[in-house]
Amino acid sequence: MRVLKSIELYLKYSANQVIETDGIIDVGCGIYPCYYYRCKQKLYVSTSVLALIEHLGNFKKNTNFKPRDFYNNPPRAYYKSRFRNIFLNINTKSWLKQKALHGLHVFFKKISKVIKFNVIDFLFKEVYVKEADWHFDYQTIDKRITKLKAFEGVTINKSRCHLTYKPLIDSKEIIINKAAKLISNYINDIEKAYPNHHHVILTGGMDSQLIWLTPKLDKAKWSCFTSEPNVSVVSKWLKLNGINPAHFFKHEDENKDTLEVLKRKTMCSDLFSDMSHLRWMPKMKEIASQFDNKVIFWGGTAADAIFKYYPDFHKNNDTFYKLHAERVASFQGNYHQVFKNYTDCPYLSPYHSEEIWRDLFLKMDPLFIKSDGDVRKILGEIIASRQVEWVDENPSPKAYKYNFEFDPVVYYETYIIEKLELDN
Repeated sequence: MRVLKSIELYLKYSANQVIETDGIIDVGCGIYPCYYYRCKQKLYVSTSVLALIEHLGNFKKNTNFKPRDFYNNPPRAYYKSRFRNIFLNINTKSWLKQKALHGLHVFFKKISKVIKFNVIDFLFKEVYVKEADWHFDYQTIDKRITKLKAFEGVTINKSRCHLTYKPLIDSKEIIINKAAKLISNYINDIEKAYPNHHHVILTGGMDSQLIWLTPKLDKAKWSCFTSEPNVSVVSKWLKLNGINPAHFFKHEDENKDTLEVLKRKTMCSDLFSDMSHLRWMPKMKEIASQFDNKVIFWGGTAADAIFKYYPDFHKNNDTFYKLHAERVASFQGNYHQVFKNYTDCPYLSPYHSEEIWRDLFLKMDPLFIKSDGDVRKILGEIIASRQVEWVDENPSPKAYKYNFEFDPVVYYETYIIEKLELDN
């Protein structure tokens, strides 16, 4: 039986290609999105829903697939409480209301003392809420096509999720040393497997800098890409550590996307994320063309959510794995998908190899990172086998803003219908 691994679809096959296989399994915690449909005892898989619909030759709309129109209804950030705070401006109310509310306030405080839980905070404290920049779903716009889940294995007859974790390793020293070895080995293994390819690291903060610190088999084949406002910071860090990229590609901190680029990104994304975060695609395509598309791009996807303490991720073990399998796979994973479908080149993360998840992340206690902890500097020095200079700045480029009249959901569906009519 021929079973494809998710990473193989990104490394070994062209973008938007449809592959016939007996099975497919995700090995990178969903960071390389794959889609499939079953037909006549065969499985058909691709990095693109659109490609699978074209392969089917017809469109069966899934009315249960309801992605957000990120373009016209962008995600908001705001503060919200569970209930309207009835104790606000209490002194401006009538005497009877003041008395009743003061009594209720005293009652809540007494109850809180008894149960050792702040009832008032729970009910009325405002918390920061940020709406998602991604669409989490395993359904797609066509009812026959499904998105592969993190660590799911699918054959013609069955599906099985392999996301099982046993937090047996809790030693910080063991975890860091093992991670350093697995990261370095993976990068060097890719170099060996693709000796004629050039490598470009999308460089910003510490997560991507760790990739530079791995000793390379051929330094002349490694280049840097960065964007303002980070160009001077990245350049400074490279010089401080004696790293000399073969090429130093850069981009302004401004949106140069045309409407055609926006449309193409929409098709490449299959409506799973916000286009304003999918930056630099024309520049990536230009760089890829410079090397006749024999390029492997690299990024530091979500390493900070593993090696640095984040309250959202490090509440408990279940939350850690759930957020990586769902949130990271949906949001950052869609960036990997768009990158592949737009440039026809893979965008890899050394923090999402089969080996690092199988041999470490699914066996470690993610809570080895304590509150305010960050082991990336130690990890970097172990990877480099030397002292490393760090720059504490990491300014982020702005999210893209567009002024076109455009409805991505309508455009995506219309494109499918018109393409099928043209082909038939």
